[in-house]
Amino acid sequence: MFSSNRTISPQSDLIPLAESLADVLVDIGDSSAAGDVLSLVSKHSVSDGVALRRAEQSFINGDATAALDALVPAWEAGSDDLHLEVQMGLAALALGLYDVVETLTDRDDFSLEHSILRWLSALSDGTELPNLDWAHGPTIWSATAMLTTLSRCGRLDIAFRVKCFAKDNSQEDLYRSISRIPSAEPVHSQPASPPLNGREQFREQWTHPGADVVFNWVWSSARQVFTGERVFMAGPQAELLAPFAEHALSDSHDSLNEEGTNSVIKPGRFEHIISIFDINFGLSPVETMQSYARGLTHEGQLHMLVAAQCKNTCFDLALSYAAIVNLCHRAGLVITGCDSRDLSGLPVAHDEADVHLFRVEKRII
Repeated sequence: MFSSNRTISPQSDLIPLAESLADVLVDIGDSSAAGDVLSLVSKHSVSDGVALRRAEQSFINGDATAALDALVPAWEAGSDDLHLEVQMGLAALALGLYDVVETLTDRDDFSLEHSILRWLSALSDGTELPNLDWAHGPTIWSATAMLTTLSRCGRLDIAFRVKCFAKDNSQEDLYRSISRIPSAEPVHSQPASPPLNGREQFREQWTHPGADVVFNWVWSSARQVFTGERVFMAGPQAELLAPFAEHALSDSHDSLNEEGTNSVIKPGRFEHIISIFDINFGLSPVETMQSYARGLTHEGQLHMLVAAQCKNTCFDLALSYAAIVNLCHRAGLVITGCDSRDLSGLPVAHDEADVHLFRVEKRII
């Protein structure tokens, strides 16, 4: 849990200058540069206004993790801005951190936004709903704004549940207000078993090294994915990898595509990312690993198969076991399992390996 020590850092003249410059950049259409300015000044001074501006931009981009990262320092520094606290709770809700939302809203002096946030959290978590006056206009307007943000951050299931509530309880004004917000029915996840009988066909079609170890690892990784979970498949010949996750809500990217993986993974969208040799293509494994971390949900899993040797010169680079460990740590990911294999799939010493296998987890708290 985040700790608030109620110590407010002195604000320098940097903050008003940065906010003014950011406004100018936004006016001329360069929101990215405005975000860079606000991010830079936040490294030197804590400001509620700067934190909220950065969070707003992150929410527009659908990145709840970045929004939470922007808001937490101001809250920990002692901010008493209730709107900032609600936005922090909204980011936590988007990421599935229900205990954080419960803590932030467990108080007697609720604002309306706090009450709505607690109601949305209870609805998505399947617990008893607190009372809210849905005939009250400001309640509907605030809830609509929150659901728009949650939907943009990938929580289509929450919007769906609220629509169902509005229908079931004849809340016509609420339903009318949120009817155009994108939503999707929640899927009840259950274990699934990918098919085992495709090895020979996979061997014939796979043109990169290690067909056997790749088949074994992709099957094992897909076995960790429950039906209905969201999974991103990245690697060469993505069309051969995607069928392993047909039981899930899957997306894929071919590493041989001109567009890098780090530019196509949406933030905070996936319970699983399966990466097969993906990090061996391209010139910045640091950026690729950071994109994996950004794309995962809280406690989401990254399953990686990484080439340790550039055999047949088909990869842009090879990575040692120690280098992968370092990349995971730099991206803030927790290694839960690792091994080294030869191309047939047999275990070998790290320094003799053809490939390294890693299971890694993202933990926001």
